[in-house]
Order: sequence, then C-alpha cells, then structure tokens
Amino acid sequence: LRIPVSGTVDEYVNENFDNAETEADLKLWNLYMPQWAPIAVVPERREKALQLSDKDPYDYALAERAFPESQKVNINFDLQPKQSDTGRMEIDIISKTGVRPIQIFLNKWGQVQAVNGIDTVSIGLYQSDSKLSFAIQVDCEKSNYSVAINGKEVLKDAEFAAETEKVQRIVFRTGEYRGLWHNVHWSDHSDVPNPGVPVEEAVYLLHNLIVERV
Repeated sequence: LRIPVSGTVDEYVNENFDNAETEADLKLWNLYMPQWAPIAVVPERREKALQLSDKDPYDYALAERAFPESQKVNINFDLQPKQSDTGRMEIDIISKTGVRPIQIFLNKWGQVQAVNGIDTVSIGLYQSDSKLSFAIQVDCEKSNYSVAINGKEVLKDAEFAAETEKVQRIVFRTGEYRGLWHNVHWSDHSDVPNPGVPVEEAVYLLHNLIVERV
C-alpha cells in the first residue's frame, strides 16, 4: 500500500504523533508499507510513535516527509530501535528530485554509520530499545553536514555523498536503497530465493520530527 501526498509543502516541520489515531491521519507523510513491512501509529509509554516494522526479506517499509526546499536546515528526531542484532534502518535527506546527499544507517551489528563523501564511517553504537536523539545540520552551500546523537557531536562537516543545491525531504526506510522506484515489489519476483519466507522482524519507533530553516 502506498499513500501518496503532495511533493511540496509550504511549512517547516514540528510534529509528533500524539494526535494521530492511525497512519491514515498522517496527511503530509508519504508511506510505503507492503504486507510484511507495515507502518502504524502505536502507543509508547505516555506518547505515540510511528512504528516501522519489517520481516520481508526483499521489501521494506518507508516513511517520507517533505519540507520547504532549503539550502540550510537543522533536522531533529528521536528514533528508537527495538533490537540491535537484526534489521537495517536507512535515513536519507534528499533533494526534490531524489538526490541523496546525506545517508545515515543503523546496521544489524548495533552500529550507526554515515556516508562521508565516498566513505562509509562509523559514528556510534546503539542498543536495543534505547532512544537515539539525532540532530543534523545540513549546509548545501558548503556541501556538508554534521550529526549529533544524544547531544554529542559524532560527525562534523562530512562531505555530501552527492551534490545538490537544496534538500526537500527526509526518508526513513527499513532496508537498502534500491533506486527511485521503491514501489516495485521485489518479493513478488519468482527468481529470488525463498520469497515466501519471512526473516526475523525488526521494529523501529519514530517519536517526532523537527525541521527548521537556518
């Protein structure tokens, strides 16, 4: 299932999910959620969160939020992985046309990684069920970005992975990037091994998202 939204918005982002009853209430989010990789608004302690789950060996869940096209932005969000030994979460900050200058990963070995130019570097570790508070500073004029996690700067002035003059969206995806056509259902293909066998489920909770113009 894919819920399309407008490709452009006029206002910056400051939201949580406390007022949403279901994912259908998220009018400004673009959600891609196949059968084995659902997305849902769920209670989490005293608040609500956007839950991305994935047990599909070839597909993924994807949540995308647009913001006004910008050269400089600060982006903050709290992300809570429910495991540290399986799954993959990729966070991309992208242009209107899909260029991916900023790429951050949570891998299945409990590592947080980021792309710095042509290199992938480790920027920290994460634990199961522990909340990660990300603060990302994006500067398209200098083609670099910085990342802090839980108040500690872990990456400074990293080079963009690809050149772009502006960014306009953030993407949370429970699998590896496979091009702009992420609505292709790879699990429908008959030439892949064990397409009907689920893998160990990975679950991630997104608690909030703030995008501010600098």
